[in-house]
Amino acid sequence: MIYKKYLGASIASFLSSPVVAQWNTTNPTSKNSSRFDPLQYVNQLIGTDNGGNVFAGATLPYGMAKAVADVDGQNTAGFSTDGSNVTGFSHMHDSGTGGNPSMGNFPLFPQYCPDDVIDNCRFLITDRATPYVLDSVVTTPGYFGLSLVNGINAEMSVSEHAALYQFKFPAQTSSTGTALSPLILLDLTDLNASRQNATISIADDGRIKANGTFIPSFGSGSFMSYVCVDFSGASILDTGIWVNNRAGTEPKELFVTRGINLFYIQAGGFVRFDTPTNGIVSARVGVSLVSSDKACQNAENEIPDWDFAGLKKIAEGVWREKLSIVTVETGNSSDTSLLTNFYSAIYRTMISPQNYTGENPLWESTEPYFDSFYCIWDAFRSQLPFLTIIDPFSLSEMIRSLLDTYKHIGWLPDCRMSLYWQLAYEAVVNDAENEPLDWSNEGRGGLMSWKALDYIPYLDYDYLGFGTNSRSISRTLEYSYNDFFTLPAPPLSAARAHFYIPSHFNASTTGLPGNDDTGAMASFAAFSMMGLFPNPGQNESGVGWRIGEYLCAKCVVDGVRWNKSWIGHEFFTEGKTLELVLGDTESDWGHKKRIYRLV
Repeated sequence: MIYKKYLGASIASFLSSPVVAQWNTTNPTSKNSSRFDPLQYVNQLIGTDNGGNVFAGATLPYGMAKAVADVDGQNTAGFSTDGSNVTGFSHMHDSGTGGNPSMGNFPLFPQYCPDDVIDNCRFLITDRATPYVLDSVVTTPGYFGLSLVNGINAEMSVSEHAALYQFKFPAQTSSTGTALSPLILLDLTDLNASRQNATISIADDGRIKANGTFIPSFGSGSFMSYVCVDFSGASILDTGIWVNNRAGTEPKELFVTRGINLFYIQAGGFVRFDTPTNGIVSARVGVSLVSSDKACQNAENEIPDWDFAGLKKIAEGVWREKLSIVTVETGNSSDTSLLTNFYSAIYRTMISPQNYTGENPLWESTEPYFDSFYCIWDAFRSQLPFLTIIDPFSLSEMIRSLLDTYKHIGWLPDCRMSLYWQLAYEAVVNDAENEPLDWSNEGRGGLMSWKALDYIPYLDYDYLGFGTNSRSISRTLEYSYNDFFTLPAPPLSAARAHFYIPSHFNASTTGLPGNDDTGAMASFAAFSMMGLFPNPGQNESGVGWRIGEYLCAKCVVDGVRWNKSWIGHEFFTEGKTLELVLGDTESDWGHKKRIYRLV
């Protein structure tokens, strides 16, 4: 694509002697690019403990299918490195969100049933929860794998709307010495046990179709999710359904809903196999928001040949192309932690939101459809500006999707889970000036006070609409930024960024100071390490860099001294070169402050 010609980047001397750091948009090929592979610096486990809530599993950029092991500990994004137990392997997740666990619909779980007695199987979540071997976790972009302590190994990779699992069962025998039969169950649940009702059917060939109504972890209303599962690698012994801790091979269909007093019924289906020749049973899972038949089509079209190695290689290639837009000349340093922090942050900016184009259940449209904007009040600060630079095509599709949402819903979403500038301006003005009845995830609230007082009071008297009434300060700051903005002195900004990186943003599993906000924290880290920081919605990015005790003493653009503390987006579109010369004393460069009011 043409835009990649001027969006390639090279940061020179990034880890070696901190004298000159270079951001070069004219040539995406660095001196060592022939052997430089950004995937080696992606650690998907950063932020998977201590509340980072980062999705650690297999996904494509903005992919709908997101496969990972789900645990019973910190499971907001499914998996955590907190050492908790695995309860299933599911196929749709969000990343870096706060609040309740998100998605994790229709998990699979492989097991042996003692003495091959169906009623001895561990169907309930608490009964089947199994620890994983801590040092068995392996991740690469587009891949996730681990081993359970019972010897079962799980690997997974994905396409856009489907996942392929390989479950390897160690040989085990019953109390009488006969070989046990592997069993894989599907649970009609999600991570938050939000299912309202669900249906499952199992065909003679073992194909499982299921659907259910679920509640989003943040937002309003409900959504329908659909799944289609096929198996390969072993002949089928029998199939059936299970309810609570009992199961049977008849019937082959089941409908469940909330019971009396909204009692949550655990239920699903299972397929049991004869002993596989190589111990591996593969499960191909298609997902959809439209229908179970569409889920089956997605799986058949995207993973037709069950080639796990080939699928993994394709996923790696897609990620390599995305991440190679930024190349780094590493110098002579053997410490790769900063590079790992940097590329892992870039990787996380492209996990969410999810591209659900072709899977919009709400209206028919030829426009792209993205969802799981979770939430735009976080993403607008740095994630979306970051994507403007490194992935403008995908960002343009997101903007078109948001505008299409406005056309059909009447509001721009603030936090949605479930370029036409005239239309964009109309949508922004509508959200800024008109208050919806429910402004918790779209539009603005407290507009009477905001217009009259220029701030939102604590316990604001607002009878026009309703929402969370406890965020008067953060909403005042957000609305203020939308109507005013400031470009600060870069040395102070650089010093503050250096304070946080790497003390609070680093390459460990606890290397985030809070949830990743679907990439907002990641983009802050990546931008800061580039020496840039955006002013969202404006054609200006602040410039500043600090490494250790070295401060930015001089700025040069295309060989000419640059006295401004900011650059415009034309820096990227016109392919310019930025050099920041560092010194041990602070200069007077970039100390002018500019304050704007939008009218």
